[in-house]
Amino acid sequence: MDTTVEAGKPLTTQPSITLAQVLNMYGEENACKGLLRDQRWPNGVECPRCHSKVVYLLRSKPFHWVCKNKDCGGRNGYRFSVITKTIFENTNYPLATWFEVIYLMTQGKKGISALQIHRQIKSGDIGLRGICVSASVRL
Repeated sequence: MDTTVEAGKPLTTQPSITLAQVLNMYGEENACKGLLRDQRWPNGVECPRCHSKVVYLLRSKPFHWVCKNKDCGGRNGYRFSVITKTIFENTNYPLATWFEVIYLMTQGKKGISALQIHRQIKSGDIGLRGICVSASVRL
């Protein structure tokens, strides 16, 4: 990667993707869950509790699996989803909203305040603490 800069021209980075593209690609819940699954488990889904690769897909619920390992869930199994043990667990907001918030937080040169995100998203009081703590960003 060449990082030389011509005299008088600052080195700047442009976003490789726009907010409109993010909303277009990840505007639906299933698209967001698919991305999370692919990023979290690139070599196939595994149990977050015992790390067993022998898991079974729950047909009644997309992006949900059950692990029936003896050490993990036993006979009844341990049920988990793509958001289990992530910063998105126990949230009441759709993943598409979180993806938009994360995009806004990462694209600002000086960051972005929770109030500004609230103004742009207009979806009420978004609990940003989980994402801010995970991203090591202070509000």
